[in-house]
Amino acid sequence: MSNTVRVALCQLECHPAIYASHISYLNEPFVPPPGHASLSLLSTKGLDVGALEALCREQYVAWHETRVASVLAFLKTFSPPPDVVLFPEGSLPLEVLGLLAQWSAETGATILAGSHSPRRSTKSVARYLDLGVTKEALNKLYKYGSTNTLPLIQGGKVTLIPKRLLSPFERSVVSAPSRELPLLHPYTLPGDIRILPLICSEALQLHSVTQVYDLVAIVAYDSKPDSFRTYVEHQVANGKPVAFCNDGASGGSFVHTIVDRRI
Repeated sequence: MSNTVRVALCQLECHPAIYASHISYLNEPFVPPPGHASLSLLSTKGLDVGALEALCREQYVAWHETRVASVLAFLKTFSPPPDVVLFPEGSLPLEVLGLLAQWSAETGATILAGSHSPRRSTKSVARYLDLGVTKEALNKLYKYGSTNTLPLIQGGKVTLIPKRLLSPFERSVVSAPSRELPLLHPYTLPGDIRILPLICSEALQLHSVTQVYDLVAIVAYDSKPDSFRTYVEHQVANGKPVAFCNDGASGGSFVHTIVDRRI
């Protein structure tokens, strides 16, 4: 493992690119608190707000893409640029992934591009294929029934990593409990660095890892980032640095490195 790994945390406050219950946050003018009124809720009551939802989504995604482009332009001013870039869980919809893939190809950086709910429309499938995702990978993702997936971008190519351990708020009330610990897989980065990507609640639940890793990277959308302290302290105590990138509404992002306690 190289002695130096440059990590950038892009702690942006975002409309989650997640479909949760009846709410599509990207179609809202602002992120509604739990239980509050929303356009999505009005649509379930028989009101025709489809045109307004489409307008909100179009304008937000266009503005958000410009914002992300500004962040990437800033990171590109560093020499050398970051080796690993993290965005929060739910922060990047499918429409902006092409911009990040191009930046990754130009800089050689690896990007953990937040997460989003996989989409199945013909246009969306074409976008995934353009990003280098194979039909086999897409079919597996759809068959798995993933509702939240993390795009890992390396050299401009995208690998979709499904969230395997859902939070209690994401599970269906009719879901059967898992009898085995889900296997989580590290990924090898340039320089033979093995990174273990985790999507928020995956770090807070029991899990099994298929092989050794050098670095933990957590993308999160959590109002209580202190909940991760115990897991982070355990990883650092075992010689694993941890990068944690949370949504900007709650903040608390950090990088914890190894401390040599022999001194």
